[in-house]
Amino acid sequence: MSNPDKRPTFVLVHGAWHEPSHFQSVTALLKAAGYKVEGVSLPSVGHLDKDPGNGLELDSAAVADALRKVIDSDRDVVLVAHSYGGIPTSEAAAIVSQEQEKATDPVARVVKLIYLAAYVPPKGASLVTESAAGQSSTNRQPTVSENGLMAITAENAIHVLYNTTPAVLAEEAAAKLRPIALSSFVQTTKFCGWADYGIPDKAMPPSLQQDFAARIEATGSASETVWLDSDHSPFLHMPEQVAELLLAAAA
Repeated sequence: MSNPDKRPTFVLVHGAWHEPSHFQSVTALLKAAGYKVEGVSLPSVGHLDKDPGNGLELDSAAVADALRKVIDSDRDVVLVAHSYGGIPTSEAAAIVSQEQEKATDPVARVVKLIYLAAYVPPKGASLVTESAAGQSSTNRQPTVSENGLMAITAENAIHVLYNTTPAVLAEEAAAKLRPIALSSFVQTTKFCGWADYGIPDKAMPPSLQQDFAARIEATGSASETVWLDSDHSPFLHMPEQVAELLLAAAA
């Protein structure tokens, strides 16, 4: 059945330790503008008692399922990923793109990929290898439990992830952080979804983000890079600017 509302749906993918509710301010602004928004809850974050060894694969499957749900309802998707979320998002975009190539009459698709201070991995990479290549380091390392779950303290999160976010917002965000399976950081990618289809950031240095942007540009894909004067989490303390960028991309 054809969908009379041709506006795309935003699918938001959070990063490590986070959850969809961290995007609540941006989500509210997008919905107020008349757009549908779906937040993906990554299975490797806060949902496991033990690392199963395939955290990235589980997360990629969750994003792919969210994409299929929207596409099957005849809605295009603007896919937005933050930080670690860029890795399972890239995988899912490739998986769903391959499925659509086999479809006899696909009516909706992923129309844009947006990486918000996110990893843009090549095939065969992981967050660990990408961080090492860009010399990204928190200087305040998370801790790993005997069950393979990796946690970050509220103090370290505020220092690394929310260093330009007002204290009240930073503390609220840090209180909602959950452990992530270590395998999500070390499992390598099988695809290169972005090709097939902010400056005071202490968690991901600008040089690394610029490398990611250059990697996309080198493929000849249509792309645009926008820099925000923000820490690693602009969706918390500048939701208006983030929503404005997303709405412009969806127009």
